[in-house]
Amino acid sequence: IRLISLLLLFVIALSVKADAKIPKSCFVNNKPNGYCVYASLETIGNFYKDKRLYGLVDYYSQWASSGAGTEEVRDCLGGLGVPYKIYENSTIEWLKEQVDNEIPIIVALRWPNGHHAVVVVDVTDRWVKYYDSNDTRQYHYVNREWFEWSWKNSFKSEWSVQLLR
Repeated sequence: IRLISLLLLFVIALSVKADAKIPKSCFVNNKPNGYCVYASLETIGNFYKDKRLYGLVDYYSQWASSGAGTEEVRDCLGGLGVPYKIYENSTIEWLKEQVDNEIPIIVALRWPNGHHAVVVVDVTDRWVKYYDSNDTRQYHYVNREWFEWSWKNSFKSEWSVQLLR
């Protein structure tokens, strides 16, 4: 019976899928007018305990912003010496592989008022789970089909940022 119990626990442990769940204590609120990328970077920085990324929203919100894209991310992370990769034309399979390996990924989505960056932490066949700096009370879940359309139709097709450890 002991052996059967141990085998059962082992099988259950193997079947539990990992995600890149970031504790709510790491969430950073966006500020009005375009700091969602910085809030996303700072959130992952909190999760990784990377002090170089602490306070990004407060720092960048001193100046007017219309959003941050590839150049702004390169300037920010390059200036701080934070290793990263920016991807365009990523695939949902690649995104799923990253979050299954507990790596949160920042993506740009098409939003009603333009574009918005969120941090994806899980992908299944039916839905995508993400953190949104505009509503840090909880994680958000969206239909995978809508997510894929929104990601493909953002300012750069399937744009994403991965912070390297």
